[in-house]
Amino acid sequence: MPEYNIAFARLDQLMPFFHVSMVTLFIGLQAGLWLVATYFMKSKLKDALKYPLLMHILRRFGICIVILLVIIALTSMTVGHSGGLMKSANPMAKAILATKWALEIFLALNLGYMFYHYKKAFKAFKVHEILEMQESLVVVIYYFIPLNLVVSFIAVYLGIAYKEF
Repeated sequence: MPEYNIAFARLDQLMPFFHVSMVTLFIGLQAGLWLVATYFMKSKLKDALKYPLLMHILRRFGICIVILLVIIALTSMTVGHSGGLMKSANPMAKAILATKWALEIFLALNLGYMFYHYKKAFKAFKVHEILEMQESLVVVIYYFIPLNLVVSFIAVYLGIAYKEF
Protein backbone atom coordinates (compact mmCIF):
# COMPACT_ATOMS: atom_id res chain seq x y z
CA MET A 1 0.00 0.00 0.00
CA PRO A 2 1.49 3.41 -0.97
CA GLU A 3 2.39 5.80 1.80
CA TYR A 4 1.05 9.36 1.54
CA ASN A 5 2.50 12.43 3.15
CA ILE A 6 -0.44 14.58 4.19
CA ALA A 7 1.50 17.21 6.11
CA PHE A 8 0.05 20.63 5.38
CA ALA A 9 3.14 22.81 5.73
CA ARG A 10 6.28 21.04 4.66
CA LEU A 11 9.51 23.02 4.49
CA ASP A 12 10.36 21.70 1.04
CA GLN A 13 7.13 23.30 -0.24
CA LEU A 14 7.24 26.43 1.88
CA MET A 15 10.53 27.83 0.57
CA PRO A 16 9.65 27.50 -3.14
CA PHE A 17 6.27 29.11 -2.42
CA PHE A 18 7.97 31.98 -0.57
CA HIS A 19 10.50 32.36 -3.40
CA VAL A 20 7.82 32.48 -6.10
CA SER A 21 5.80 34.95 -4.00
CA MET A 22 8.78 37.27 -3.64
CA VAL A 23 9.52 37.10 -7.38
CA THR A 24 5.89 37.97 -8.10
CA LEU A 25 6.05 40.94 -5.74
CA PHE A 26 9.37 42.03 -7.27
CA ILE A 27 7.95 42.06 -10.79
CA GLY A 28 4.70 43.65 -9.62
CA LEU A 29 6.50 46.43 -7.78
CA GLN A 30 8.65 47.17 -10.81
CA ALA A 31 5.60 47.27 -13.07
CA GLY A 32 3.74 49.48 -10.60
CA LEU A 33 6.70 51.81 -10.28
CA TRP A 34 6.97 52.07 -14.04
CA LEU A 35 3.26 52.85 -14.45
CA VAL A 36 3.20 55.43 -11.65
CA ALA A 37 6.44 57.10 -12.72
CA THR A 38 5.44 57.37 -16.38
CA TYR A 39 2.12 58.87 -15.30
CA PHE A 40 3.89 61.49 -13.23
CA MET A 41 6.37 62.28 -15.99
CA LYS A 42 3.53 62.88 -18.45
CA SER A 43 1.19 64.65 -16.02
CA LYS A 44 0.34 68.32 -16.22
CA LEU A 45 1.03 68.96 -12.55
CA LYS A 46 3.23 71.87 -11.64
CA ASP A 47 6.91 71.00 -11.28
CA ALA A 48 6.90 72.15 -7.65
CA LEU A 49 4.36 69.43 -6.82
CA LYS A 50 5.21 66.75 -9.37
CA TYR A 51 8.92 66.20 -8.80
CA PRO A 52 9.04 66.03 -4.98
CA LEU A 53 6.22 63.49 -5.07
CA LEU A 54 7.91 61.49 -7.84
CA MET A 55 11.23 61.47 -5.95
CA HIS A 56 9.44 60.24 -2.82
CA ILE A 57 7.68 57.48 -4.76
CA LEU A 58 10.92 56.39 -6.43
CA ARG A 59 12.66 56.19 -3.06
CA ARG A 60 9.90 54.13 -1.42
CA PHE A 61 9.51 51.73 -4.32
CA GLY A 62 13.29 51.47 -4.70
CA ILE A 63 13.78 50.44 -1.08
CA CYS A 64 11.13 47.74 -1.40
CA ILE A 65 12.58 46.47 -4.69
CA VAL A 66 16.10 46.19 -3.25
CA ILE A 67 14.82 44.34 -0.17
CA LEU A 68 12.88 41.94 -2.39
CA LEU A 69 15.95 41.30 -4.57
CA VAL A 70 17.97 40.36 -1.49
CA ILE A 71 15.17 38.07 -0.27
CA ILE A 72 14.96 36.46 -3.73
CA ALA A 73 18.70 35.79 -3.70
CA LEU A 74 18.50 34.21 -0.25
CA THR A 75 15.46 32.09 -1.04
CA SER A 76 16.90 30.93 -4.35
CA MET A 77 19.98 29.67 -2.51
CA THR A 78 17.86 27.75 -0.01
CA VAL A 79 15.52 26.39 -2.70
CA GLY A 80 18.50 25.17 -4.71
CA HIS A 81 20.21 23.53 -1.74
CA SER A 82 17.09 21.98 -0.21
CA GLY A 83 16.12 20.02 -3.30
CA GLY A 84 19.61 18.83 -4.13
CA LEU A 85 19.41 20.82 -7.35
CA MET A 86 22.80 22.44 -6.87
CA LYS A 87 24.52 19.05 -7.25
CA SER A 88 22.93 18.30 -10.61
CA ALA A 89 25.14 16.46 -13.05
CA ASN A 90 23.19 17.80 -16.02
CA PRO A 91 25.30 20.47 -17.79
CA MET A 92 22.18 22.17 -19.16
CA ALA A 93 20.76 22.58 -15.66
CA LYS A 94 24.06 24.04 -14.49
CA ALA A 95 24.07 26.46 -17.42
CA ILE A 96 20.52 27.58 -16.64
CA LEU A 97 21.42 28.08 -13.00
CA ALA A 98 24.54 30.07 -13.89
CA THR A 99 22.51 32.23 -16.28
CA LYS A 100 19.88 32.86 -13.60
CA TRP A 101 22.57 34.00 -11.17
CA ALA A 102 24.15 36.19 -13.86
CA LEU A 103 20.76 37.80 -14.48
CA GLU A 104 20.27 38.35 -10.76
CA ILE A 105 23.69 40.00 -10.49
CA PHE A 106 22.81 42.12 -13.52
CA LEU A 107 19.57 43.18 -11.80
CA ALA A 108 21.52 44.12 -8.67
CA LEU A 109 24.03 46.17 -10.68
CA ASN A 110 21.22 47.79 -12.65
CA LEU A 111 19.43 48.71 -9.41
CA GLY A 112 22.69 50.21 -8.15
CA TYR A 113 23.00 52.30 -11.31
CA MET A 114 19.37 53.36 -10.96
CA PHE A 115 20.14 54.44 -7.39
CA TYR A 116 23.08 56.49 -8.71
CA HIS A 117 20.77 58.26 -11.18
CA TYR A 118 18.19 58.79 -8.44
CA LYS A 119 20.82 60.45 -6.23
CA LYS A 120 21.98 62.53 -9.18
CA ALA A 121 18.40 63.65 -9.85
CA PHE A 122 17.85 64.39 -6.16
CA LYS A 123 20.97 66.59 -6.01
CA ALA A 124 19.88 68.40 -9.17
CA PHE A 125 16.42 68.92 -7.68
CA LYS A 126 17.90 70.46 -4.53
CA VAL A 127 19.77 73.08 -6.57
CA HIS A 128 16.77 73.62 -8.88
CA GLU A 129 18.39 72.22 -12.04
CA ILE A 130 15.18 70.82 -13.47
CA LEU A 131 16.62 69.82 -16.86
CA GLU A 132 19.43 67.71 -15.36
CA MET A 133 16.97 66.14 -12.94
CA GLN A 134 14.56 65.27 -15.77
CA GLU A 135 17.38 63.67 -17.77
CA SER A 136 18.30 61.39 -14.88
CA LEU A 137 14.67 60.50 -14.21
CA VAL A 138 14.00 59.75 -17.88
CA VAL A 139 16.94 57.32 -17.95
CA VAL A 140 15.64 55.52 -14.87
CA ILE A 141 11.95 55.49 -15.79
CA TYR A 142 11.99 54.89 -19.52
CA TYR A 143 15.07 52.68 -19.87
CA PHE A 144 16.17 50.93 -16.67
CA ILE A 145 12.81 49.96 -15.18
CA PRO A 146 11.57 48.30 -18.43
CA LEU A 147 14.97 46.61 -18.78
CA ASN A 148 14.60 45.24 -15.25
CA LEU A 149 11.14 43.94 -16.11
CA VAL A 150 12.40 42.14 -19.22
CA VAL A 151 15.35 40.62 -17.36
CA SER A 152 13.04 39.56 -14.53
CA PHE A 153 10.70 37.77 -16.92
CA ILE A 154 13.66 36.01 -18.55
CA ALA A 155 14.82 34.89 -15.10
CA VAL A 156 11.32 33.58 -14.34
CA TYR A 157 11.33 31.62 -17.59
CA LEU A 158 14.74 30.15 -16.75
CA GLY A 159 13.45 29.21 -13.30
CA ILE A 160 10.57 27.32 -14.87
CA ALA A 161 12.92 25.66 -17.36
CA TYR A 162 15.30 24.75 -14.51
CA LYS A 163 12.58 22.90 -12.63
CA GLU A 164 12.15 20.60 -15.64
CA PHE A 165 15.64 19.12 -15.15
